[in-house]
Amino acid sequence: MREGDDVYSTVDLTDDRGRARHARATISTLEGEEELEFEAGTQPGAVRVLRGRGMPVLQGFGRGDHRVLVNVVVPRQLTEEQRRLLGEFEQTASEETYQPDEGFFEKLKSAFR
Repeated sequence: MREGDDVYSTVDLTDDRGRARHARATISTLEGEEELEFEAGTQPGAVRVLRGRGMPVLQGFGRGDHRVLVNVVVPRQLTEEQRRLLGEFEQTASEETYQPDEGFFEKLKSAFR
């Protein structure tokens, strides 16, 4: 998708790759495929900005940005073993496990600065 000189795309991360572990994903940019790294704890709705990687500015200099929205894909079909393991995780999780770092709207505002 494009808005002005900026290009927008999404990347799907599975729940375990996006939240619990370091992840890599390949996205399509105007220059071709690019591999991005996502830190453990990446939240749904996070936006990665690739500065100067959007469309060329018409009648001017420079380029817009490429903004990548993170979509975390939640599994729909789990085996009994997977359900049991998730239950064990939830029993050992504490408030610190889910400690937020920044709210969604604060992230969204900072992504558009």
